[in-house]
Amino acid sequence: LLAWRITENETSLGDLPFFLYGLLLCGLHGNLADESELLALARHLVAEEGRCRAGLQAQGSLRIGQDWLLGLTYFKQLLDDWSDTADWLRKESGRIRNPALQSQLLQIAGWLKKGAEAR
Repeated sequence: LLAWRITENETSLGDLPFFLYGLLLCGLHGNLADESELLALARHLVAEEGRCRAGLQAQGSLRIGQDWLLGLTYFKQLLDDWSDTADWLRKESGRIRNPALQSQLLQIAGWLKKGAEAR
């Protein structure tokens, strides 16, 4: 459903990184992809977050914050849940065999945890 939603209904620039993060979590949780695919998805997420941030800044968006991913939106609901997903991602990285994927997941979790705690 998440993958379909990204391609339909003109997903907005600011929403795409959140959908990619959801896909990454689902892929990890359900063992739905091999580690090379998950690494590609994690790298795409990081790149897309950067593209989204740059695009919103170029548009003069007032909602841009410094926090990774969470700074792309002005919504502040469920910050404990965002923090929990970062904790889960850190824990899940321990079962990953691919060192590049493990490092990327830990980096994403760190950025997200820092952002959730700062808000």
